[in-house]
Amino acid sequence: MTITLQEAAALASAPRPRPNPAVVASRDRLRALRLKQAQAFFGADLPLAEVTEQRIDQWIEALIADEYSPLAIDRYLWTLQSMLTRAVDSRLLATLPRVRESQALKAYRLAQDQELRDRIAKRRAAIRAAHPSISKEEYDRLMREACETDRKARRAKRSQQSA
Repeated sequence: MTITLQEAAALASAPRPRPNPAVVASRDRLRALRLKQAQAFFGADLPLAEVTEQRIDQWIEALIADEYSPLAIDRYLWTLQSMLTRAVDSRLLATLPRVRESQALKAYRLAQDQELRDRIAKRRAAIRAAHPSISKEEYDRLMREACETDRKARRAKRSQQSA
């Protein structure tokens, strides 16, 4: 029996009994959105057996090119892994393709981590230069404010790019 990616996504999105309905609804919506994105990349009519490691690596590279964060990419991969596992458990797929972190994602994650360390180091240096003799509490407050300002700027940039 062959199953398409669209049919497997419907199976993976089927409601499961969980204790908190609000949490379940939110997770199910996010799972459905991630699976729609996978269908858009792979093609909804692609037989699930043709979702290979190479195609998954190509998808990861496309997500990196679209500037998704490493955490977002991980969540997409977890969702895909969950769908594929359910298909194998339901005997709709013979073998489970390995969903793993590609070399491109590892390099991207390292670059993101280095960029974050660089931003934090710049913040620290700027605060210490402007306020050489402040208390630890005041320093921590200024660092939190600087981080929040940076976060808001990144969100604004993302929303401008998506608009």
